[in-house]
Amino acid sequence: PSAGAVLFIPAPTAIVPGADIARALVPLASEGPPRVLGCWLGGDSVAEARGMSRDAGIAGHETPEEAGRAFAMLV
Repeated sequence: PSAGAVLFIPAPTAIVPGADIARALVPLASEGPPRVLGCWLGGDSVAEARGMSRDAGIAGHETPEEAGRAFAMLV
């Protein structure tokens, strides 16, 4: 709760699909912390998860490096 931001970089697998991770993440992100940034690894296989995150207002980045730079600017 005291974190000003969270950087979330999942690497989904066949056992735990990205959409399942997104369904768990989105409600948590709406509770706080105030800023959540994400970077979905997996190309087209995480398109649904990426869309769910975007629709929930979670900032998305194409690469971990880009996400890390954005996170560093926030904190």
